[in-house]
Amino acid sequence: MNFVGHALAATWVDPDPRFALGAMLPDFASMAAAGGPRVHLGDDHGPQVRAGIAWHHRTDHAFHGCAAFVRLTDAGTAALRGAGLGRGPSLAAAHVGVELLLDGELCHDPGLVRHYHGALTCDAELAPPLRAVVRRLAEVGTPHWYRDTAEVATRLFRILGARPKLAIAAEELDALGTWLRAVQADVRDAAPGLVAELRARLT
Repeated sequence: MNFVGHALAATWVDPDPRFALGAMLPDFASMAAAGGPRVHLGDDHGPQVRAGIAWHHRTDHAFHGCAAFVRLTDAGTAALRGAGLGRGPSLAAAHVGVELLLDGELCHDPGLVRHYHGALTCDAELAPPLRAVVRRLAEVGTPHWYRDTAEVATRLFRILGARPKLAIAAEELDALGTWLRAVQADVRDAAPGLVAELRARLT
């Protein structure tokens, strides 16, 4: 699950924006570490942020077992393998691609968007690399770019490029884009049921 989805799941248990920030923080740590040293999430955060970090991991575990997510990623892996991508890149692109497209669909919810922005601008102590990511996301606004399949393809290319066994070759971008355009409607249709299934698994 990507960070907007984590902001949504946070609202189910705690309305405090610091809790939602914590729920998104492991994803932000990965973003902060892209192309650089790993960013560790220590114990120096406040209790609400720490609780949100713990909720993030519980949510990810539940989400990855949701039947709708498994169905979409299995179908995506098969489609990408059929288009000529290797097993590792196909598995990774299908998994992360569905998560990013789901964030795009969740951004249609104005209440969630307000909560997301509230979390990004709340008063919380963060390490400098994390603070920089949070500030940048607050400045660029709602991540509607996850509705743009071309942008999602570019982000997948960059994200997976850091892992040689998962990297997508430049000549495979067209096939990736074709799959993303095809699966976007499936993610849109599956989103309400997937969110409901996740909430049930968590509660």
